[in-house]
Amino acid sequence: MRKGYRIIFLAVFAISLLAEVLLFLFSQVKSINLMLKDDFRIVFIKSEKTKLSVEDITANLEKLEGVKEVVYVGREERLKELSEADSDFSEIITLLGRNPIPDTFEIILDETLFGDLDSWISIAWKTEGISDIKYKPLEAYVILHTLFYSHFIFIAFIIVILSLIIMAIMVLMYKFTPHKTVKNFKRDIRWFLAGSLGSGIAVFASYAIVYPIKYLSPIWSWPNPLWHLLIVFFGGFMAWTIHQWKITH
Repeated sequence: MRKGYRIIFLAVFAISLLAEVLLFLFSQVKSINLMLKDDFRIVFIKSEKTKLSVEDITANLEKLEGVKEVVYVGREERLKELSEADSDFSEIITLLGRNPIPDTFEIILDETLFGDLDSWISIAWKTEGISDIKYKPLEAYVILHTLFYSHFIFIAFIIVILSLIIMAIMVLMYKFTPHKTVKNFKRDIRWFLAGSLGSGIAVFASYAIVYPIKYLSPIWSWPNPLWHLLIVFFGGFMAWTIHQWKITH
């Protein structure tokens, strides 16, 4: 019996640690994705020769597919931003005698279009009153990939949980009644506690691995504590379910 507890403990610990890894990676990738999306902009440079007003160009840009928001940034405002970021920049502009920075329009684009951004840009080039388009193509690819990985990890995590629920239902449907299930749970609660202990130690182990190196990156995100509690609960429930299956077969 004691050997059985140890086996269950180690099995649940290993599975829970893998779940914690998925949970941690999901949290990190999602944070990086949100940070990159906040930073990513497609900048349209207003042509010096156009006779269209800012309002007309803004309206034309808003008609493009997937455009969430268009923000006009005038040359004086842009110069102020650059001067605040680099004090030497304003001195250089003073020597030139005039502001060489053009008027621009910043576009916030729907992330679903990042997979074929080149095609979207080729269409956007046809917008009247625009002389150039600036953006970071590699940043767009990273956003797309982090979005995919976060969805992939989350779906995998949910599938694991659903698999455990289906496993439990299949076990409990075999010669079990609600009254018998409650009775067996009370009788075999030690197996639930052994599994929960394995999952709980896995949670602390994941933090022990990560915490010493968390200062190496300015981008850091801890998973919601409720997810940890869910892992601990399912760890105990999985251990108890496996024991029920064993004694009925």
